Amino acid sequence: MSFNCRKSIQNDSDLLRAIVGCSSDAILIADDKHNILEVNQMFESLFAVEGPQLTGKKLSDYEKEWFNAGVTTSLFNKRKPNVFSFTYKNKATMAVTAIPLELEESQVKYFLLMIRENGQLYRNMKRETVNNPYLDLISQNHEMKGLIKTLEKVALFDTTILLYGESGTGKGLLARYIHQKSKRNNEPFVVINCAALPEHLLESELFGYTDGAFTGANKKGKIGLIEAANHGTLFLDEIGELPLNIQAKLLHVIQDREFTPIGETKSKKVDIRIITATNKNLKMMVKKNEFREDLYYRLNVMDVKVPPLRERKSDIVPLANYFLKKFNSKYEINRRIDQEVYRFFKEYQWPGNVRELENLIEKLVVVSDDLITIDHIPANLQQIEIIIPEDSSGISFDESLEKLERKIITETYHRYKNSRKVAECLKISQSRAARLIRKYKPLVE
Repeated sequence: MSFNCRKSIQNDSDLLRAIVGCSSDAILIADDKHNILEVNQMFESLFAVEGPQLTGKKLSDYEKEWFNAGVTTSLFNKRKPNVFSFTYKNKATMAVTAIPLELEESQVKYFLLMIRENGQLYRNMKRETVNNPYLDLISQNHEMKGLIKTLEKVALFDTTILLYGESGTGKGLLARYIHQKSKRNNEPFVVINCAALPEHLLESELFGYTDGAFTGANKKGKIGLIEAANHGTLFLDEIGELPLNIQAKLLHVIQDREFTPIGETKSKKVDIRIITATNKNLKMMVKKNEFREDLYYRLNVMDVKVPPLRERKSDIVPLANYFLKKFNSKYEINRRIDQEVYRFFKEYQWPGNVRELENLIEKLVVVSDDLITIDHIPANLQQIEIIIPEDSSGISFDESLEKLERKIITETYHRYKNSRKVAECLKISQSRAARLIRKYKPLVE
């Protein structure tokens, strides 16, 4: 079960779906009658369940399987925030924050459970303890090693950092790594995805508000994430999605290290380090008046480009092995990867980067038996991408076609190692595939 973070929010149900779908934690939402309303994809993966089959079921029916006995009774009776941990059947330690949601004055309408494996959830739902990210442990790429070494130096200073690059390259992990290596590593690491919430919620989440600041506001007010990050690090992901009016308020925070909660007249001082990330071209957005120029230069004190996975091929196999070990442990199995699959991994372009690799490994672990073979790779990923050779200028059309044919045949043969599979991939007869393989035999051996 997955949800669109950018979907228009028109009612309580849409709001819940947006929050659920955008979280990197496993999330379950129940109503005040103990009925399960929603779970996200992370929850389905963590507990190996199908979301649609849970909808409408009683949470208490599953507490012995998922949580500690008595958790749901305590949560619903006390109707107060509750933090607890438990050991799941695969011996993984789970940390859970359970929060009652008052969507009407003095009336609890929903209950939110946020679950994370092998770590602590945010304190007050926002603070995170950072463990060593895998990127530091297994990167073999020269450029990536140099980038990490640079970040280790920069981490010691409170300079603002902008991480940019394609989606899924690991910008969030690098932000956590910077915090971990900084002098603020024992303080809060607060994350907000600027693309995940509508503008009115984003402003209140960042700056907080006083009691009675607006209709529907909590009568006790709310501390914003900027204040929650005091003495620590505030990580603003997808900064290019920040609305212009909030950009102006964020600029004030960066320049003066102070902010004003919604409904408040006096500003508050704050001591934070700011890290941002984007997959957009902020400089181009500035030219189009979609992003404030003064904010851009404030954020761009130290800019770091995170290279896509296709440009750091030496990381692919180590990352694949890391994820294989992770999911083998999670599901208590022992899958292995065939060498032909490793060759495919190194040839594939990975448009979704590290995130795509992780998701694919989990899928292969689930659908395979003992050995993950090339036949388990989804057919749509095995299509050969035809690229016109860059060095074709100055030669005839026929010569260019032959170079392209040679490239396609040799790459396909190296991947599949037999004429039948080459023929299936290229949608030609096996006899023609065999003839072309013989034609370029010195190159395919």
